[in-house]
Amino acid sequence: MQPDNEKVLVIAPYPYLPFFSGGQKFIAKFLEYLGNETDLTVISTDDNDWSLVKNYQSRPLLKKSFSRYMDRTLVRKSRDRKKKTSIRWFVNIPISPGWHSAKKKELALK
Repeated sequence: MQPDNEKVLVIAPYPYLPFFSGGQKFIAKFLEYLGNETDLTVISTDDNDWSLVKNYQSRPLLKKSFSRYMDRTLVRKSRDRKKKTSIRWFVNIPISPGWHSAKKKELALK
């Protein structure tokens, strides 16, 4: 049941498919639901398993490295995608403080 005029672009700057944690599951299920309700495109990293996506488009445009959070080209890529597809809504899913702390600890252990 997708309205023709409701196109949504979401940026999820981390892997969430397949999900292994509650946060990843929340994002995956939220996007699955949103994909049922709208014409959804998700920009994320290419280390997601995109074969699990059933009801929205995916664009693996983000780098795998931590620098993806400071990628200045992302604004241009998102704006270009928005213009090409007449996207009406733009959503950025932020990282959670818990994930950020875990990533810092992981980097410190290396």
